[in-house]
Amino acid sequence: RTLSPPFRAPAVAEADAVLDLNQPPAYYLGDAGKLEVETGRGVAVPYNVTGDTALARALAVVVRVREDLRNGNVARLGNEDLALIDQAMDTLLNARAESGARMQRLERTRDWLDHQEVNLRALLSETEDVDIARAIMELKMEENVFRLALASGARIIQPTLMDFLR
Repeated sequence: RTLSPPFRAPAVAEADAVLDLNQPPAYYLGDAGKLEVETGRGVAVPYNVTGDTALARALAVVVRVREDLRNGNVARLGNEDLALIDQAMDTLLNARAESGARMQRLERTRDWLDHQEVNLRALLSETEDVDIARAIMELKMEENVFRLALASGARIIQPTLMDFLR
C-alpha cells in the first residue's frame, strides 16, 4: 500500500483505545504483509517490520500526551504517560533490534555466499581453465614433430623421374 498514507491521526478516544494492549491499533492503514528474501533452499528471512508493530503505540502515546498537555492534565502526564512513553520506546527498540538482527543475518549470509562463489570459481578454474603458456608450448612441440615427420618422410621416399612417369 505505497500509494496511501500508512497512518491516520487518531482522535483522542481512539488513542486511548490503541493504548490498550488488547486492542489492535485502529489507525494503521498499511498492510501486515511480510517482505522476505530467500537465503537458501526453503529458507526465507523476512526483512521488514510493519508499521503497526513498530509505530502504532508510539503515535497513540504522542496523541495522548498532546491532548494531556492541551487539557492541562498534569497528573496523567506525570504518571501514566511517562510509563506509556517508556513502553512505546521499548516497542520501538525491540522492532529496531529485530531489524538489526535480521540485517546482520542477511549480511552474514551474503558474506558466506560471496565466499562460496570465490571457492566455486577457483575450483571451476582448476578443472576447466587452460594454462595458455603450457597449451602454446604443447602446440608448438606437436607442430615441430609433425614438420619433422613430413621432412623425414620426404627424404626417405624421394620421387624419381621414373616414379613420376609411371
